[in-house]
Amino acid sequence: MARVHIITEGPTEKNFVDDVLKPYLATKGVYIDAHSVTTRRDRRKNKVFRGGLDKVDHLLKDIRLWLLESANQPDCYVTTMVDLYAFPYEQKPAWVEGFNAQSDGLGKATFLEEKLREEFPANRRFIPYIQLHEYEALLLTDTSIINEAFKGLHPANRLAQLNRDIGDLEPEEVNQGQHSAPSKRIIKYYPEYEDSKSTWGPIIAVEIGIDRMRERNPHFDAWITSLEDLATENQE
Repeated sequence: MARVHIITEGPTEKNFVDDVLKPYLATKGVYIDAHSVTTRRDRRKNKVFRGGLDKVDHLLKDIRLWLLESANQPDCYVTTMVDLYAFPYEQKPAWVEGFNAQSDGLGKATFLEEKLREEFPANRRFIPYIQLHEYEALLLTDTSIINEAFKGLHPANRLAQLNRDIGDLEPEEVNQGQHSAPSKRIIKYYPEYEDSKSTWGPIIAVEIGIDRMRERNPHFDAWITSLEDLATENQE
């Protein structure tokens, strides 16, 4: 068995981890919990603000704290689930040239994962993961489930319009433009999603299921595989 702390970008990803990923991995002997990235602490009011990755250092600080907190627990790991879309890589000048040299989203995501790993070079318990291009790509695994969630609220041709918009792209290939990121395409045809992402996202994800997501999202699948393998590693 293994335990894993997952640092998520916001409440939508956290709810996905809690509602979908947590029960799935528990059957594999991997027990997880999720915390959205800490953005600010008000010590006077004893209040912690979480969610929204606007500073790389916020993420690095959370990773460092969780690794330190579990330093004496060799079966406890730390990973991330943050979006490639709008990742503030420019805040690390040494990363910019290498990031921009990547020819596609997968290259950019793996480049950032390696840079995060380099921040903790001696710690095998850290497993960085960058979501291509954002969490909603996983929902595009089956657009009919998205359509079913909002059935009756829109004309019947909305599903065909969304599918035509995506074209031949696989979910993880749907790009990170301001108006063409996965969530933007969903909102374009199903605007109700925008104000209730953290509720609708996990509901749709449950209906799709992790196995189907893994089939169509190889980078996501590789991450889940790496988490599953932790249970086996700790038996050796």
